Amino acid sequence: MSAVDLRVTGKRCTYWLAAEGRHCGSQVGVRAFIQGPRCPLHDPNVTTGGQP
Repeated sequence: MSAVDLRVTGKRCTYWLAAEGRHCGSQVGVRAFIQGPRCPLHDPNVTTGGQP
């Protein structure tokens, strides 16, 4: 497993938190994915159960 980059990126995680009615909004460790920018907690490999 690789180390997670925890730098503030200036981009915001766009994962939708339906229970709270808002996007995640984290700016820590955000990376670009096809689904949009995601933080390490909402990385598509994590949310879908895939292998990192």
